[in-house]
Amino acid sequence: MDKKHIWFLSGKVLWEGKVEGSIGKINVNKKGYVSIITEGTSYKSVIITYDKSGKELFKTYLASTIAIDAEVSNDAKYLAIAEINIGGALIESGIKIVEIESASNGDTTNSVIFRYNADANNVITDIKYQDKDQLVCIYDNSIHIIYNDEDKVISNFDSNVQMADINLKNSIVRTEEESSGLLSVKTNVILTNINSNSDIVYPVDSVIKQLICCDNVVAVNLGTEVHLFNLNGWLEKRYTSSQEIKDIALGSSIAGIIYHDRIKILSF
Repeated sequence: MDKKHIWFLSGKVLWEGKVEGSIGKINVNKKGYVSIITEGTSYKSVIITYDKSGKELFKTYLASTIAIDAEVSNDAKYLAIAEINIGGALIESGIKIVEIESASNGDTTNSVIFRYNADANNVITDIKYQDKDQLVCIYDNSIHIIYNDEDKVISNFDSNVQMADINLKNSIVRTEEESSGLLSVKTNVILTNINSNSDIVYPVDSVIKQLICCDNVVAVNLGTEVHLFNLNGWLEKRYTSSQEIKDIALGSSIAGIIYHDRIKILSF
């Protein structure tokens, strides 16, 4: 991907196109619908929505707010947009949900079917449609779910929470550090099922440097060791390295361990 050109691939190039401005973020849903956030035009942000064939359905223009994320629902009926306003004394975050069929037909007045404005200085960082088209929203201090036109807090962060992620199936995850003795730190990786609100804890006797999630898998980077475990808290694979691990690229059954000069592929 360059900053203006996009290619949509599935073993081969299915479609390609160009956009005005620079590409900030791209998301693809399970049906192949695409949302692209662009920057650097006369608007703060522009969100372009495409169907699976690459047909542009509509554009959403943000004149006074900045789009942080945009997600098409799994059934391709809705586009959710997370936006922030940094123009005032306090940062303001909000979510709006657009009905794709109405917006595609040019009904800009009635296509926005839901709005939610967070409390001042609650900064939104990510959104994700999970199963049943529940929209999970992560802020700097909490995680919410929007479902059936209702916003509900499912997790508040205290000072022990270091990291959190929502890119899972029916679950969210957070890490909480606790002292386990003089100069020792233990980290609990806590998986919460968003339907049952039940927790599963995966304990790690170390500080976690990185948390990466994909579908049913969680990866934690401990520096020279990686743990890959599922939503039941069962370890799928442990990888130990003699060299510092820079990053992890994660799929549902494959992981790329990224070093400064090479990549190692793991299957599990």
